[in-house]
Amino acid sequence: LHHLPFNLLTPKVDMDFAQTLGTVVLSEDTFEMMGGNFMRVRVLIDISQPLCQGRQVTFEDGSGGWIAFKYERLPKVCY
Repeated sequence: LHHLPFNLLTPKVDMDFAQTLGTVVLSEDTFEMMGGNFMRVRVLIDISQPLCQGRQVTFEDGSGGWIAFKYERLPKVCY
């Protein structure tokens, strides 16, 4: 998950965002999720559906933003 405000870089918030993609696979080590200005979350997704590039979200303070998703370890996929 990229482009999150710094105060939302917590495992709880990121799990909520990741659940919109599919089934979240919990890691035993939450330190593995931290990545500086992004969070890494493991999600099982249906690859027969198009991959989502991100989501437009509204934060608690009323501001909005774009949360970008980047995928790792994908086989060669035809877009």
